[in-house]
Amino acid sequence: MEYFEEAAQEGLPTIYLCLTAGLSSSIHNARQAADMVRAKYPDFELYVVDPRCDSAACELLAIEVVRQATRGLTARELYEWAREARYFIHGYFTLDGFSALAAGGRIPPAAATVGGKLDIKPELTYDTNGALALRGMCRGRKKALRAILKDFKENYSGDTSLPLAIVSTDAEKDASWLEKEVRKQEGCGSVTIIRSQVSPILGSHVGPGMVALVFWGKDRREKLSFTDKLARKVRSQNDAMA
Repeated sequence: MEYFEEAAQEGLPTIYLCLTAGLSSSIHNARQAADMVRAKYPDFELYVVDPRCDSAACELLAIEVVRQATRGLTARELYEWAREARYFIHGYFTLDGFSALAAGGRIPPAAATVGGKLDIKPELTYDTNGALALRGMCRGRKKALRAILKDFKENYSGDTSLPLAIVSTDAEKDASWLEKEVRKQEGCGSVTIIRSQVSPILGSHVGPGMVALVFWGKDRREKLSFTDKLARKVRSQNDAMA
C-alpha cells in the first residue's frame, strides 16, 4: 500500500504483477490495498495483475511488460496485454524426490516414501489458474528431464527474440544438460537463456534437485476441456469485476 500511495503521489501509472492466486492469497491483500489507494486518489491508474504463473515464468512476463512499455503502450494497454500474454508462458519442472513436498504437507508422507523407493520423479507444471499441476511420472531422473525437453519441443513458440529461463536448486549439472539440449533445437543456438536459482522460500517447498524450463509458447488455454473453458470464462468475468 505504501508503494501504491507513493506512485499515486508521483502521478505514475502503475501495474503490479502479483504472486499468482493459484499459489498464494497475497493478491487479495494487494487488491484491497489498491482499492484503498484508488479511493484516496481517484484519478490514479493502478492495475493489479494475476500472472497465472510463478517464479521464472512471471519473470519472463515482467521483462516483456517492460519492453512493451518502452514501445509506447499505455498502462491500461499493458494491463490488457499482460492479462492475455500470461497464457502463452509455459513452465515445466521436475524434483529429485517427494520429501520436501511431504514436509510442506502437499502430499502424504507415505506417498513420498513409495515414490522414493520406486525412483519416481514427477514432471510438474502449472494450470491456467497458476496452481501446480502434475504433468506426469517418470522412472528415473533422465526420463524426467527428457519429458521436460519433449514438452519444450511440442509447445515452444519458435520466437528466439524472446528469452527462455532455466532455474534450479543445487542442480547445476542437470540445468546445464537441459540448456545444452535446448540449444540443439532448430534456431535456438544463440537464444538468450536466463540461468538462476530459486528463492529460499520456493526452494524449501521443492527441495534440492529441482530443475525447471520456462519459455514462451502456444496458448495454454487451447488444451482446456469444454467444462474448464466455461470455468475460466466465469473466473475471467469475476476478475474483471474485481
